[in-house]
Formats: sequence, C-alpha cells, structure tokens
Amino acid sequence: IDDKVLVTAMVDRLTHKAILLNMTGKSYRMKETQEMMTQQI
Repeated sequence: IDDKVLVTAMVDRLTHKAILLNMTGKSYRMKETQEMMTQQI
C-alpha cells in the first residue's frame, strides 16, 4: 500500500485494544523457507 497515512490508520485500528507481544528469536517460517530453498538446489 503506497499511502502511508492509510497504513498507519489501519495498523492503529488493528492494535487499538490488542495485546502486543514483542517476540525475539529465530523465526520458524524463515527456517522452513531456508530448508525448502536448500532442498531445491
């Protein structure tokens, strides 16, 4: 989405009453993607 104001408004509405979790560590999705990419080579 090119409109930064629109994106900011959307994120604001999605997170208004949400509980936000700051997660650190390795991503399982990234790990699976890397494994898939190495298998294709």
